[in-house]
Amino acid sequence: MRLVFLDEIRPGAVLARPVYNERGAVLLAAGVELTDDLIARLKARGIGRVYVRDPRTADVEARGHLNDETVRYALSELRRVAELLLDDRQQFHRALRAGKIATQVSDVVDTLLTEVRQSSRAVFLLSDLYAQDTPLFLHSLHVAVYTLVLALALGFPERDVREIALGALLHDIGKLLIPREILDKPGRLTDEEFAVVKQHPVLGFELLRKGEGISLPVAHCAFQHHERLDGSGYPRGLKEDEIHRYAKVLMVADVFEALTAHRVYRRAMLPHEALELLEGEAGAKLPANVVRCLRDHIVLYPIGVTVRLNTGEEGVVVDTNTRSADRPVVRVLRDPSGRDLPEAEVYEVDLSKHPDRRIVSCQAR
Repeated sequence: MRLVFLDEIRPGAVLARPVYNERGAVLLAAGVELTDDLIARLKARGIGRVYVRDPRTADVEARGHLNDETVRYALSELRRVAELLLDDRQQFHRALRAGKIATQVSDVVDTLLTEVRQSSRAVFLLSDLYAQDTPLFLHSLHVAVYTLVLALALGFPERDVREIALGALLHDIGKLLIPREILDKPGRLTDEEFAVVKQHPVLGFELLRKGEGISLPVAHCAFQHHERLDGSGYPRGLKEDEIHRYAKVLMVADVFEALTAHRVYRRAMLPHEALELLEGEAGAKLPANVVRCLRDHIVLYPIGVTVRLNTGEEGVVVDTNTRSADRPVVRVLRDPSGRDLPEAEVYEVDLSKHPDRRIVSCQAR
């Protein structure tokens, strides 16, 4: 199987993995043959890529992301929390004070923690296989997984690992109180609109600090995830030791996720490009030890992802290189001239052994 942008799929392609709607129900099952109408419907639901069958990659099993059940469950629970907050504020506050919100989200943490511990390196999530009306839930899930991996790799005690993961899942809850016309604006925000958005850490903190089962450090994940070591962050312009250690981990995960996610007004950065940007800010704006940890514990290009090389060759990642995360093994399916190769002519390139070749586009995000 291989992951392909819908824009590049022709009618007749067969799904290799299911596609889900925004509530986690199967929208199209594996084995469905795509038509022009189905492709158009998927695009209309915000789905950008799907896994398709390809005899040239029949032996490739997609790896490097959470299993479907975990993602469906996590997104469903986050949506339930959000809908309660938006639909019945009083009932939400009652549930918050009674500890029900903390319990609900902590159950998600337990599920994520179990799966993350089974992986030797961080998963690189591929969750836009799910229809969505907002990227907020996916962003929170991605950030939580990255944060979990970092906390475990940094040697956080068990209690702290669970707390920071809880804070990561809820770090953007204040955005639910930002007007949707601003939050979902299809373009760059004005200075006035951005000033409104910059209130979400305060709004989130004020919500979470009143919750039973939600510690003050967890609430500070919402409050401080946009702070920076040099004082250039918001909402309070905190520096260095003024920032909670949970927030120092969370800020790195949050920035990486944001840079590698697609936005209407800009393309997603390639994973290694985003990592290079973070490394450029390490020690100044971002904690250097956390950035190093991210570099050492993340799969930049998971198995099954379609990539294009600077030579014009296009293919699928079939293996990773632990010491060179940005230079995986690629099975070439289209040669430099753009010709689709028949099964007998495909070949593999280990980018760690070919410094003249590099990835210039990726269909992961």
